[in-house]
Amino acid sequence: MITSREQYGDYTFVTVSDTGVNHKVQGIPNQDAVMFYFANDDFALAVSDGVGSCARADIGARAAVASVKSAFCSIKETQTDPDSGEILEQIITGWKRLLGSANLDECCATLKAVMRFGNKLKLFSIGDGILAVTSSGVHCCAPIDTNMFANQTMCLNAGVQALDFWMSEFRLDTFVPYVVFACTDGVANGIQEGKELELVSEIETETSEDELQHELESLVIDISEYSSDDRTVGVVKYERKNAKPDR
Repeated sequence: MITSREQYGDYTFVTVSDTGVNHKVQGIPNQDAVMFYFANDDFALAVSDGVGSCARADIGARAAVASVKSAFCSIKETQTDPDSGEILEQIITGWKRLLGSANLDECCATLKAVMRFGNKLKLFSIGDGILAVTSSGVHCCAPIDTNMFANQTMCLNAGVQALDFWMSEFRLDTFVPYVVFACTDGVANGIQEGKELELVSEIETETSEDELQHELESLVIDISEYSSDDRTVGVVKYERKNAKPDR
């Protein structure tokens, strides 16, 4: 298991990734990837799951999260409220560029990504897994029923287009706590159907920043008892300390 935790003022970032038992036995690398990046109160978070039938799935997943970071850094240098469609085009282009001459259809990967710019979160999703935000009873969650995409591309691949993605925008009140939760299907499949937002809300309201890493590690371990898949989760927890509402 690989865990990372970083604190930036009122933000706590935790990622956990563990290789599934089948991959361990066969000597196959973890095909999940996760990334977070913080810059001047804005951030990017992404998780990706390489499609198991693809020969270079792990490389595709790493390129997916790297393309999110690259797009975030590039856009942040010049814009404060970028268009979501423009961000998505940069992510797709960046993924293909990072893979260079590789056969893109052997590097297929899902992607859950969120970027914060000012008081807005930009959310992007393709394929399975969970991407959700909760904030004092208000929430946003990417469609979990993958049947929604039945006639569309389910992952990053050679022919992927922006319209294959679900995307949304979530407006923040920076005086109110919130949590961003992203995971691959290895974690999602171990969460009771219909309870996904309840789990994220519990992290927001009942899990302290000091407990967050332990709770996510425990979640990944518990799921491993009945899931042989790679399991990866990334969480951003925000709680403004000693904040007073504007009058």
